[in-house]
Amino acid sequence: MARVDPGEQRARACVALLERVTRARELEAEQRELRRRDEFDAGQRGDPLGGVHSQRALLRQRGAEARDAEELIIKRNLQDENIISPARTFTRSVDSVMYDGVFLGYKAIGQAPPPEVQEQVLANIARAKNAGLPVMVLDYATQPASIDAVYKAARDRGLIATVAHKPTSYLTEIPPYPRRPNDENPNNVLAMKDVKNFLYLSDPAAFGRQDQFALRIHDTNFDLVIVDPFSGRDPLGKAAVETLKYKKLGARRLVFARMDIGTAASYRYYWKPDWQEGSPSFITAPYPGDPDRYFVEYWNPAWQQVISGGPESFVYGLIAQGYDGVLLEGMRSYLVFEGNVEVEQEFAPLATSVN
Repeated sequence: MARVDPGEQRARACVALLERVTRARELEAEQRELRRRDEFDAGQRGDPLGGVHSQRALLRQRGAEARDAEELIIKRNLQDENIISPARTFTRSVDSVMYDGVFLGYKAIGQAPPPEVQEQVLANIARAKNAGLPVMVLDYATQPASIDAVYKAARDRGLIATVAHKPTSYLTEIPPYPRRPNDENPNNVLAMKDVKNFLYLSDPAAFGRQDQFALRIHDTNFDLVIVDPFSGRDPLGKAAVETLKYKKLGARRLVFARMDIGTAASYRYYWKPDWQEGSPSFITAPYPGDPDRYFVEYWNPAWQQVISGGPESFVYGLIAQGYDGVLLEGMRSYLVFEGNVEVEQEFAPLATSVN
């Protein structure tokens, strides 16, 4: 029997999910176009398929971003793992990629990665850029000089960066420095290729009511806003999402929703009262530091049904709410199932300061 490459399995599972995301976006675009047609008589419609075609073209320019997909960028030779090649199936399935702690924020806020680790990450970033993907960097620091250094390093390499002052699980406020977005951009942003900066927020409820949150973020000029799609336990409403789509200057921007495909949480809408570790079978070990969250067998059809299986699934709900796309998180969960790492250490929360 031919040996199966675990990396190829991961890539196939991820690509299958991305295909479902794309199809969900296309179906929503078709539904919007059908609703639009109902508002006009036959003489005003023009090309009957033009609207769908233009919507699909627009959706293909944005939509899906993968966070921490290091090993999915490459394919390793089965006989010699040091021989690698680009993973074209994966890179053609996403619109951009995001890397954490490239310059600062390795294991702790403000800490630089070891040179050999950074070298490997930068090599993967170069491969992503060679594949035509925009690359975003989410680093962690608190000192203005350090933050400025990250932005310069990213700019020199053609990367889109933001620097958070807290771990992403606790990013419930706009970073205090700089006071305005790095590389502030007055233009409309309709595709990932136009993005020059971004904002990542983990819990809109920290801003108060949904309308308060939406208006506070509307009062900024970030090109891309990445948010958790729930404000507390309630979904972020369509009106709030629509408000987020416009900068303070009035220009259009993109709004993405976070979607963790590698873990399940008991506080999410899909969680059933009888679910627990081991039941259903795709729910496995608890996530370090978060007892309400569990690693999942991301390739399991039952879990994929929850995430992207149909109109009642997570991704269809996100598209229906009006998000421009999704940030796919949890890509590193495969490490749990390969058994080559100490899970408690590998997935430990980011330390708030350098020891």
